[in-house]
Amino acid sequence: MRFRVLGTLEIRVGQGWVRLERPRRRAVLAYLLLAPNRAVTVGELIEAIWGALPPSTARSQIQNDVAAIRKALLAWGQAETIVTTTGGYKLVSAAGHTDYQVFRRLVGEATAFAGRTNWAAASRKLSEAVALWQGTALADVAAAFAEPARAALEEQRLDAIERLAEARINVGYADEQIPVLREVVAAQPERERPAVLLMLALHRTGRRTEALAVARGVRTYFRVHHGLDPSQTFIDTERSVFVGSDSVDATPPGLAETAETSAAVSNGAASAVQAVPRSWLPRSPNGFIGRDGVVERLIRHVDEVVHAGESLVWMIDGMPGIGKTTLAVHAARLVKDRYPDAQLFIDLQGHAEASARKTSVVLRMLLGQLGFPTAALPPGAEGRAALWRDELSRRRCVVVLDNAASSEQIETLLPDAPGSLVIVTSRRRLTNTTAAWSESLPVLTGSEGIQMLAGIAGHGRVGAEPEAAAQIVELCGHHPLALRLAGARVSRRTSWSLADLAARLRNGSALSYLSAEDRTVTAAFSTSYEKLTVGAQNAFRVIGALPVDDVTAYTVAAATDGAVEQSQQDLDELADANLLVEHDVERYRLHDLMKSYAASLANAIDPAEVRTGWIGGCYDYYAAASALSLSPGGASSGVFQYFETAPTLRRELTPADPGPGWFAEEQANLLTLIRSAPALGRHERGGQLAMAVWRHLYNNSAVEEIVETQTIALEVARALVNDSLASAAHNYLASGYFTMGKLGLAERHLREALEIRRGIGDWSGFYVSQGNLATVYLVQGRMSAAARLLEEAIARDSTLDMVPSWLSMLGKTYAELGQSERALRTGRTALFLARQTTDLRRLLTALAVLGETRLRAGQPAPALRILRLCLALHQRQRNFDAVDVLNDLGNVYRELGMYDQAERHHRQALEASTSTRIRHVSAKIFNDLAYTLIAFGKPGAIEAFEQALQLAAAIGNEGERARASHGMAICLIDEDPEQARQHLKVALTLFEQEAPEQQDVARRLTHLDQGGSPALGPSKSGGG
Repeated sequence: MRFRVLGTLEIRVGQGWVRLERPRRRAVLAYLLLAPNRAVTVGELIEAIWGALPPSTARSQIQNDVAAIRKALLAWGQAETIVTTTGGYKLVSAAGHTDYQVFRRLVGEATAFAGRTNWAAASRKLSEAVALWQGTALADVAAAFAEPARAALEEQRLDAIERLAEARINVGYADEQIPVLREVVAAQPERERPAVLLMLALHRTGRRTEALAVARGVRTYFRVHHGLDPSQTFIDTERSVFVGSDSVDATPPGLAETAETSAAVSNGAASAVQAVPRSWLPRSPNGFIGRDGVVERLIRHVDEVVHAGESLVWMIDGMPGIGKTTLAVHAARLVKDRYPDAQLFIDLQGHAEASARKTSVVLRMLLGQLGFPTAALPPGAEGRAALWRDELSRRRCVVVLDNAASSEQIETLLPDAPGSLVIVTSRRRLTNTTAAWSESLPVLTGSEGIQMLAGIAGHGRVGAEPEAAAQIVELCGHHPLALRLAGARVSRRTSWSLADLAARLRNGSALSYLSAEDRTVTAAFSTSYEKLTVGAQNAFRVIGALPVDDVTAYTVAAATDGAVEQSQQDLDELADANLLVEHDVERYRLHDLMKSYAASLANAIDPAEVRTGWIGGCYDYYAAASALSLSPGGASSGVFQYFETAPTLRRELTPADPGPGWFAEEQANLLTLIRSAPALGRHERGGQLAMAVWRHLYNNSAVEEIVETQTIALEVARALVNDSLASAAHNYLASGYFTMGKLGLAERHLREALEIRRGIGDWSGFYVSQGNLATVYLVQGRMSAAARLLEEAIARDSTLDMVPSWLSMLGKTYAELGQSERALRTGRTALFLARQTTDLRRLLTALAVLGETRLRAGQPAPALRILRLCLALHQRQRNFDAVDVLNDLGNVYRELGMYDQAERHHRQALEASTSTRIRHVSAKIFNDLAYTLIAFGKPGAIEAFEQALQLAAAIGNEGERARASHGMAICLIDEDPEQARQHLKVALTLFEQEAPEQQDVARRLTHLDQGGSPALGPSKSGGG
């Protein structure tokens, strides 16, 4: 033996051992020693030493190193060890020149002895083999190839130790192997084989309870760390130990090679190996949860390709911990009867670049599962790949390639012949593959999450606290790994209720509670994060630090003052790594737990001033873009008129479509930014956003959001001592409360706005608020007061663009007061002025009011033409509601005697008013519908009046309350004159003196008091 690699790299000189002093020379010699008698090109050596980034002088450095190694070997008596070949070098080595060669020979001989059940001889050979190791292989070698080579050598060392333990147990020395195996099990918890041997050794020495404790520990580890159960071999051994069987085999299936295999080892003929078919698939977790649709699709695909005699490659990707491995194993077990020759499984360890298994190692392990011992395999990846594909072409196999790092890692592992199913899982989207089908796994549904939690924490506990269980599922973001860890935590703490765990997850950092032993959600996430480029890592932390949940390249570029194109590339990389979900085209969202992780990284890595700058850039972008959305030709001055500063927008950040479409996409972000502004100290930008979103929210009847955002704007105004902003917030708050039917609150906020605007001399704003207050009065039935306010506003400030709307409202008020000619004249003026503006909403208002006025003036035919035109214009603008127009058309059709059409339009208006939550309009529609039903002679009028009465009373709409009371009296006047009298008295007090309906009410009361016939009959308009 002339060289040692199973420890530090050493060279035999005389009776001692020496080392090369230069680290790179040690690395070059080590690589050649691991490829004896094979020509190695200079290019291969360069890649082995430096990896993907060699220096420009790499070739000359390799040549110099080889020359120096030759010189040293010659001086030490090792002449002609390294010879030059075409384009490279070859280390000439006879059998037994390295300790590694001796090690492999001894293991092969031991395998042959074990095949003949000569355990004593096998034990001696394996003892010699293990004794050759002087520590970690290649311990003093530093190069790109070194770590993967060390991992492969360590795998063989552990295999030899396990074989030695197996042999010693069979010889009868089970007791001496117990401490050795305990050490291996503790150091290598992923390996089942030493745990099985330890169980057997303990059982053989009468320590059955300890053997079962080992089994429980292994089960717990696999369930917590992988969500899986151990293999069938393990389970069979555990069952035999449990029942106390005396015939527990010390050599479980698959641990010892067959005699035929050992013969192949000694002959070096890999092709002679005939593997015994077996399943290497891990156990599926008990009670597999969810993914029904995915599994059904797989089985359907498998049946199709099996029938066609083809192969299938199925890719499963998803965020860390989402359940990819569990699904892959479960699916493989479901279809294994279609692939009877072998069911293989290997963890490619692709979660971290440094630990990803090399192709040659993977092929060695897969071929080993088919029955080929390491010594029987070709030395390089190319030869092993050829053997692998040859074996797949002759078998029907299902192969699970778990945790792939890249398309390149699995390229040579995929079948090129029909007959096999390969299931690949990866945290990344592997697009450069020949996969016929791919799935990106989402989180679990709510019911699936409850089932998973129950399976771990206990069905009884979940059944006893269903609400707390649902909260835990939500707080874990429906994430399978998080739920497993949460369930494991509460299952170990029997004094905890599920409500206790939910409270801890809610009030603390959820990530800190989602752990079990050394398994954490954070660790799962971090391995994916560490593989990202620097730019993508930075974008990930930016998204974590921002208060918004839904981002685009514009958002990230604005926050970082970077380029949109680069930000898009970073987001695409994050999406490909399944750290980010692309829920819409180029719109991305982090899972809740991933958001918490990204935020924690930002807090740990990025200084506070950097994070503050990101948030500021985000607010500046949204404030400027939202203002632009109101006036796509240029930022609306109305948004910024209340503030000292205004944000600017880089040309690159200008949205392609900055109008209502942009707002619809960004609405959730805008509302989040407004809500977060006070806590983040972004008062001014929060106020600007609140001003910008009002018009969009109002157009979409988003009244709750109006109230919420303007309440925050009022808070911001107080913090900034900004009276102008406060008056605008009061005015906008009134619009929300008005639409909700809370007329008292609307009136209160408008009076607040009037007081502030009078105090600061903002007369234009004052008369806007006064006109709005008049609208409130109109709905309340206070027509005279509404008319006075509108007349004053028009007279004092006739230059305002609000004048067309005020004139429309004034015309409506005159019509309600029975002043038809004045109403028509005012309505026509309003329509003329509205046509001069570009505001379609004001034109629609003018048309609607003029149509209603024509109807009140007894002109249903022109009213019908005007309202039909108005409805057609409304329907072109999907964000404008046409409730009033539909209802007024119903009134027109009633006057024309077209009762079916009248009822249909009322009911359409009622449905629209319900969806837009305009309660004061609903009260009017119920009244008008009731009057139509009376005219039609159909039942249901009393019920409709009762609905109107209830709504009108709730919102303080005295006009509609009076109309409902009037209508109730008409319905009851024949059957219950006294009840009708009471309703008429209520209506008389509610109608204003100028209202024409008051005269009809008084006449009916007088007739009843004089004992006359009550049946006077209603007017077709019903006072409406």
